[in-house]
Amino acid sequence: MCYSIAVVGQPNVGKSTFINVLIGKYVSEVANWPGVTVDIKIIKIEYDGKEVCIYDFPGMYSLNPTSEEERIAAERFVTEDFDNHIAIADSTSLKRTLYLVVQSLELKGKGVVALSKTDAALKAGIHINVGLLEKKLGFPVIPFSSYTLEGVEEVLEKALERQKERELYINYGDLEYYVVRISELLRGKVKGNPRWYAAEALADNPVAWKVIESVGLGEEVRKLVEGAKKELGTDLGKIIVEQRWKFIEELVEGVIQVEKVVKEAWWAKALDAALLNPILGPLAAFLILFAVLFVSFSLNTGFPANVVFSSLGLDSLAEAAESYNTSEILGSFFDSLAEAARNALPDPWGSLVGDGIIAGVGAVLSFFPLIFTVYFLLAVLEDSGVAPRIAVALDPLFRVVGLTGKAIFPMIISMGCNVPGVLSSRVMESAALRKAVAMNVMYVPCQARLVVFLALASLLPPWSRALSVLAVYAYSLLVFIVTTYISAKLIFKVKEKAELVMELPPYHVPKLRILLWMTWDQAKHFLKKAGTIIFVFSVILWFVLESSVSQAIGKAFEPLSEWALGLKGEAAEVINVAMLAGTVAKEVVLDVIAISSGTSNIKEAAAALGITPVQALALMFAVAVYVPCIATIAVMKEELESWRLVALSVGVSIIISILTAKIITVIFGLF
Repeated sequence: MCYSIAVVGQPNVGKSTFINVLIGKYVSEVANWPGVTVDIKIIKIEYDGKEVCIYDFPGMYSLNPTSEEERIAAERFVTEDFDNHIAIADSTSLKRTLYLVVQSLELKGKGVVALSKTDAALKAGIHINVGLLEKKLGFPVIPFSSYTLEGVEEVLEKALERQKERELYINYGDLEYYVVRISELLRGKVKGNPRWYAAEALADNPVAWKVIESVGLGEEVRKLVEGAKKELGTDLGKIIVEQRWKFIEELVEGVIQVEKVVKEAWWAKALDAALLNPILGPLAAFLILFAVLFVSFSLNTGFPANVVFSSLGLDSLAEAAESYNTSEILGSFFDSLAEAARNALPDPWGSLVGDGIIAGVGAVLSFFPLIFTVYFLLAVLEDSGVAPRIAVALDPLFRVVGLTGKAIFPMIISMGCNVPGVLSSRVMESAALRKAVAMNVMYVPCQARLVVFLALASLLPPWSRALSVLAVYAYSLLVFIVTTYISAKLIFKVKEKAELVMELPPYHVPKLRILLWMTWDQAKHFLKKAGTIIFVFSVILWFVLESSVSQAIGKAFEPLSEWALGLKGEAAEVINVAMLAGTVAKEVVLDVIAISSGTSNIKEAAAALGITPVQALALMFAVAVYVPCIATIAVMKEELESWRLVALSVGVSIIISILTAKIITVIFGLF
């Protein structure tokens, strides 16, 4: 059965180009709607294994027609049952083009609001707070550009989701009494929201009247309309229109911000000269991104600022960076909270709340400032116009492996934390590439894994420590690129070459308000979507680690540890449990090793467990590419919309981790 989606919009909002993109990418059949004298096309497409029928309506200013063409189109839209509809508004003229959008949502009770021409809006310095607009409206809002194709698939995907019907309430002021009375008569008798029919009957809409008369309520409704005319005058339509515009005014308040466009500033010319140069561009791009990471990591973890200060002989500043960063402060707070819970509650509840819930959730939330900082600095790059130029500068490097320059953003962000790295996969041009990146960006080593790398590297000969860490990073990035390429081709069936289609916007002077809403719109997904799963997994892992189950797991996988790492007995059990516990947060790997060996000194712990330098090196590589933390798994589920794909990704990471450890053990065991 064909899933039906109606597409409506005012003239010149970009509806035709949106439809043309769909025809160009997915079309299987185009036909005119039978029996219709105006041009309403039915476009049959195949998308994600589903047959979809797109009903392309001609441009209408409203559902209260002013011409015969509008009457026929409005009548079809009002009376037909569609599984969903897409209502398009123009980002460059949002307020003016929302009237039909509001009408259609009020009538149907479900739909997707698509904001067109986002590239043109950005060029003009117009920013729309999509999250706030969506919250006020109560319906999904997706920005898109038919030129760059950004957001087009997201609009279609959102329209294919099953939506619960809800009532878009508009207060009709002096006519509210009559709207309520008429809607009570019509409830259950008409398709759609009876309040819409009541308002349109008062506005003398012939389409609404035709439906009302067809259900045998014309006379009763007409009496109420006449009563309203006697009380308020004959021009009731004006009141209806004014109240809708009042609703739209409140809707867009605080949603639209306009920034100053910079054209001839010296710094703008200097940045373009560097970033758009084929030789200097990649270097300049990496330097800017390195600065973002340096500031983000230093504020939130102390590294690498502590190393820089220490090398300059500023030991007091290095110590301050290590002690007074957000991760350390929040970590201490959650440690104190966990300790208080353990003391206040009897066992096992104190341990469950303290060691399970607070420690598990706290280990993840302590990295939220890092996530927020990274997103804020990237928002500065995006809002100022620097980010698109970075993508252009790095595009030739990524195109070799089937990606575009935009892949640098999830990759770089993941070096801070995989959670925002997965979320930032949304920058990719197509849904297929977005999912391929979201599925594999976990291989990019995050800040938490770096802590484990540095600890294990201390077990190696001094000359090889820095080299081993660099080798682990290089290997991890290679795994990310290769697995993303394979996933795109085999799982998501990407056939065409990835192309970066982008019109560079002018530079803007960022506003703090816009930067904060852009940052929060991204960061809130971590708190909203990952929170529940993190909580559940933390409780489950507590039960596993506090029971004999953990020892059973350690022993059960001992043959695998012996095969891959050459570990036996207690050492194998400890490392197996540590790897399991590392799914809460990667630093926990070190905690388990320390607790099990009875010492926090990693060298003493390794000696007690009999871990050799070769095994430590193999363990470094294994940690780099094995199962991500539960927070990352949570957001992967949201982005991939499939536990099956998440399970596949996790399973592949385990296989790669085991094989990697075995290869390292064999190769370096020869020396």
